[in-house]
Parts: sequence; C-alpha cells; structure tokens
Amino acid sequence: MRPTTRSRIGLAAVCLAAVVIGSPGLTSEAAVTLHGDMPKYLMNGVYMLDVLGDRPFHSFDEFVEYTQLYYARYPALTLGHHPPLLSAMLAPMFAVFGVSVVSARLLVFVTFVGAVGLLYALVKELYGSMAALAAGLFLATSPLVVLLGRSVLSEMPALALVLTSAYCLQRFTATERRSALVGFAAAVSLGLYAKQLTVFVLPAYAVAAVASLGVRRMLRRDVAFAAAAIAIASLPLVPMTLMLSASNVAWTLMSAQNAYRDPFGVLWKGLSAQLTVPVLLLATVGLSRAVIQRDRRSAFFIVWALSVIAGVAIAGRAEPSRYGVFAVPALCVLAATNVTGFRARSWAAAGTAVSVLACSYQAIAAVDVSLEGAGGYEEAAQFVLASKPGPTVMFSGDIDTGFFTFFVRKHDPDRQLVVLRSDKVFTTSRMDDVGYQDRIKTPDEIYLTLQELGTRYVVIEDRPSRSVVLELFQKELRSSKFVERWRQPIETTDRRLQGTSLVVYEYLGAGEPDPDAELSMDLPIAGRSLVVRLSDLIQRKYLR
Repeated sequence: MRPTTRSRIGLAAVCLAAVVIGSPGLTSEAAVTLHGDMPKYLMNGVYMLDVLGDRPFHSFDEFVEYTQLYYARYPALTLGHHPPLLSAMLAPMFAVFGVSVVSARLLVFVTFVGAVGLLYALVKELYGSMAALAAGLFLATSPLVVLLGRSVLSEMPALALVLTSAYCLQRFTATERRSALVGFAAAVSLGLYAKQLTVFVLPAYAVAAVASLGVRRMLRRDVAFAAAAIAIASLPLVPMTLMLSASNVAWTLMSAQNAYRDPFGVLWKGLSAQLTVPVLLLATVGLSRAVIQRDRRSAFFIVWALSVIAGVAIAGRAEPSRYGVFAVPALCVLAATNVTGFRARSWAAAGTAVSVLACSYQAIAAVDVSLEGAGGYEEAAQFVLASKPGPTVMFSGDIDTGFFTFFVRKHDPDRQLVVLRSDKVFTTSRMDDVGYQDRIKTPDEIYLTLQELGTRYVVIEDRPSRSVVLELFQKELRSSKFVERWRQPIETTDRRLQGTSLVVYEYLGAGEPDPDAELSMDLPIAGRSLVVRLSDLIQRKYLR
C-alpha cells in the first residue's frame, strides 16, 4: 500500500513530537542518569572502539590480557554482564563524533524517534492513520520511554528492534515476502543481543504468525529456516550470560522463586511508571472492546502485553518498569484503538476526545521527566589531567561508578593515566554494596598502597561513605598528609548527591610507583578476580 499524504503527515507529526520531547539536554555532557548502568555502557562502547584501534588479535591469550589490562586502567567495564549490542553501536558513533556523552545520547535519541515512527507504521497498516497517530503519540509521551530515550541504556535500542520485528512480521503475514521474513529474523536476533528480556515478546510473534498464516504455513521451509537462524544466532547469548553475568542469573532465579509475593504490587509499580493512569485506563477499555468484538487484529497486542507482563512478574521484579518496558507499545496500541471502530459518529468523537485529553495529560508528565545530571565529574577529570598527575589517579565515591573514569578517557586520548577506584583497591564493591569485602584494615595500608601505585591525586565525592574502610580513607584525606587542590559542587537533582562536592586532594608523599607493583581486584558480579602488573599499564602494553 502506497503512503498517502495523510499518512505522511501523521508520521511526521509523531516523529516531530518524539524529537521535541526527547531532545532536551542532548548537547550537555552533564545530562546523564546516575543509575549505575549508564557509565558502564559508555565505557563498554569506548572499549570496543579501542579494541578496533589497537587490534590485539594475534592470539586469544593476547586479547584476554588486553581486556584485563583495559579494565585495570578503566575499572568501569561490565563486558558480558550487560548485553553487548548498545556498546557495539556506540563504537562507530565515538569513532565518527568523538568520545562523549553527547555522541552516545544522540544514538539512543535516534532509536527513540525511530521506535515512535515504527509503531506508527505498524498501527497504520492495521487500524488506519488516526489510531496510528494516537499510538505514536502515546509512546512518544510515555514517561519511562522518554526517560530511556534520554539515557544511554539498552532498553531503547531493544525497544526499537522489537518494533522492527513486529513491523516485519506484519509485512510478512500480509505479503509473505521473504525480505520481510529475513528482516524479522535479523531484528529478533539483534533484539536479544540488545536486551535478553526481549525474549518475553516471542510468544506474541508466534501467536500472530499462526493466527494470520495457519499452522501448515508455519511448517514450510522459509519459516523453519528463519526460526533456526534466530536460534543459532542467539545461542552464544546463553553461555555468555551464564558465565559473565552470574549475578543477574541468580537474581532472576530468586525473582522466579518469589513470584507469588505481591504480583499485583509489582505489576502496578511497573505500569504506573510506564504510562499515566488515563492511558492505562484507555488500554484497558481497548482490550475489553477487542475481546467483546473478537477483533483478531488486537490478539497480537494483547498477547504481547500479557506475555511481557507475565515475564516481569516472574523474573523481573527488581526493576519492573524497565524490564517491562517492552509491553508499552502494545498497551499504547490498545489505548489507541479507542479512536476507531465505532459505528456511531458520536462514540467515535467521544473516543477521540478522551484520547486527546489522555495524551495531553501524559505529555505534561513527559515534559517533567529529566535526568538527574552529574555536573562536575568532567571538570574534575580535566583538572587532574591538567595538573601533571603522574601514572595513576584514584577516585572514591559511593554513587558514581564510572562517569569520572569515562571523562578521564575522553580527555586523555593517549591513554596515559590509569584510573584506580578505592572501592576496588581498598575494598570490593558489589552493585549497591560499596563495602562488600574489605581488603585493608589500617591507615598504614592506605599509604603503602598509594606509594606503591604512585598515586598523587585522589578525587572524592565529599559525603559520608557506607563503607567503613572508605570512611577511614576520607578521614585520612583530611590529615596533614594531603592538601585540597580543587572543589566543585555536584550539579544534580539526585538526592543522594545534593549538597555534595567533588574534591581533589594531593598526596604530599607521592613518588614513583614500585616497578614490581601488582594491581589486584575482585569482580564479584562476574565471579572472577584480576591481577595485572602496574608496569604493563604505565608502559601502555598493547595500546597503539
């Protein structure tokens, strides 16, 4: 079906709404979320960029050692723990536009706008332009989707790939063209690498295909090849997840064991963050109308929403809003069906009016969505790099898990400075537990470590630490052995850091590092430990 002027205008309208809503703060390096995952995706992306530049591929052992040294230099990687597709997509963005938060956010912003456009195209084929316009606007104003569209997290690219899969599947069931089937298989496979939880949508694909084509058509060679291609392409995800993300697997199993506990509370916590109450009510009405009228078009979206919601209730209870975001497009479609399908014009007008009011209300909520921000971390990195820091710098903080590291890498393209983290050197952090396992006991061990590693500057979040060891470290920083050289308040709306400053201290006893020093760290989320020679880091082994 050729696009009409009306459909083009509708597509432009929803994409423009997504651009307007998703673009605030797009050019600011400090416009970030202090959720711990964002700096990890950023650093994973830089790692992939540097791997392509350094090419440590002479042997498998060389590649492994390169990766270990890279983590020791920039301890903010979560390779394997987080799905790899977003980081792989960031590498070319950094290569073209430079290493920056802006480059990364631009990529996610494009996927946000693309997701809205794809939903419009999908719904237009099934329900017409008016319903497509409503669905696109509901998605573009979803508070959670807007937040994810402004962040650098894997959910937004994964959501765009889910919608690509759904659109390609719809085209295949309508035309049976092989190109659409190939696009579907590719999008499903990539979606799993973007976020493993997109697996929750697979039952909906199966239902839609069987309902439209029948069981006999599903057994033909082209469909069987597509299913096999998806299975083979996604197979490496299984050992990667089990080996490198053991903690996530454990949490998922724990959630599954506790699935019977307050499922409705978990459901409401997730849905209320994704869509406003008026839109959720419209989705409920749309679902009820579809069941009463036996609307086969809506069966796909009903199964889609219920499948994701059931998956979250069982295995995604830790963050039900983020993990259940893949149900949002289906809910938006069900809500949008209330602008069509009425015999009486008065009912159609009423449905449209209510939808406009619900969308307007949600748009107001979306406008209020903003990232916490982290102003000051980049400036701290720039100050240290401009002050002849020596071979290493140490960062100590309970909140930031990688932004300071990322900004050091951004402003140190030759990769001379090694970033140390106190929660890896003096203690071992594990997600929110900053003092998971202490590695030192006395102040003397602090000074011995700083001298051995040649650390002159220490950067801290000047707030009480939840770790006894890190609190001891901060107490020593205020002694006569250190001098405060720089201080700047952190610009953020995050309550944990409001009224907090970033402070740079100089250790007066700093000297040359011990040539035989080793840097050891435990990585509990991956179930591994790491030991590297400091001299390999200082001499930039494998770096080109």
